[in-house]
Amino acid sequence: LLAKPIRKKILTPIDRFGIIRDAFMLSQSGQISSVDALELAIAFKKEEEYIVWAEVSSDLRTIDNLLFFEPFYEQYKKFCRAIFEEIAKKVGWDKKSQESHMQTLLRSIAIYGLGASGDKKTISKAKSFFGKALAKNSKLDADLRAVIYNLVAENGKEKEYLQFMDLYKKTSLHEEKDRILRALCSFRNKELLGKTLAFAFSENVRAQDMYKAISFVFANPMGRDLAWDFLKNNWPTIEKLFS
Repeated sequence: LLAKPIRKKILTPIDRFGIIRDAFMLSQSGQISSVDALELAIAFKKEEEYIVWAEVSSDLRTIDNLLFFEPFYEQYKKFCRAIFEEIAKKVGWDKKSQESHMQTLLRSIAIYGLGASGDKKTISKAKSFFGKALAKNSKLDADLRAVIYNLVAENGKEKEYLQFMDLYKKTSLHEEKDRILRALCSFRNKELLGKTLAFAFSENVRAQDMYKAISFVFANPMGRDLAWDFLKNNWPTIEKLFS
C-alpha cells in the first residue's frame, strides 16, 4: 500500500526516508520479512532526494554484507543494480553548475551504489579515472575521489594495491591518507588485507589512524575473520596504545 505513494512522491521526503528506514529496522528485528523490505526498496527507483538515498543505500549494503558468501549473491547484486541504475544515470559523473551540496553527495551514493553492485561500465570508468590520475593526465574530482578509490580497490589486485600503498606514503594530506587507507582495506584478497593490517600498525601510520584499519577490514566481508583474529592476537599492543 505504501509503494505507490512512494513511487509517485505523494509522501514527503522525510516520510519516504522514515518508511524505508522503519521497514529495514523491522526486518532486522524479525517483525517483518526482509523480502518485504527489499520489495519496498524497489519503489525508490525514481527517488531523487539525498537523505532518502542515503538510507536506501545503507540498508542495501547491510543486506549485501550478510549475503556476500551465499550462492545467490550475484542475483542480489543484480537486484541492487536495478535500483541504482536510474539515479546514477540521472546524476552522472560530472558536476553540474550551481548544483546543491546535496546533489553532490547524492552523486557519490548513486555511482558507488551502482559500481559496488557490479555494474561493469561504472567500475571500468572508475579504473579509467584512477589510471589517468596516476599518469598525471587529470585530477580526480575531490567529491568522487573516495568512490573511485573504493571501486578500484574492491575490483583490484596486487598491482592496484601497490599503487595505493605508494600514494599513501607520498601524500601529506590527512584526509587523502584516510581515503587511501579505506581503499587498502577494501580489497577482496585476504593476503592483501593482512598486509594492510600489519602496515596500519607500523611507523607509517599515525596512532590515531591505526584502529581505523581494523574497523575498515572488519566491514569488508572478506576481512571479517581476519580483523577479529588480528584484534585478538595483538590485543596487548592495542591496549597499550589506546588505553
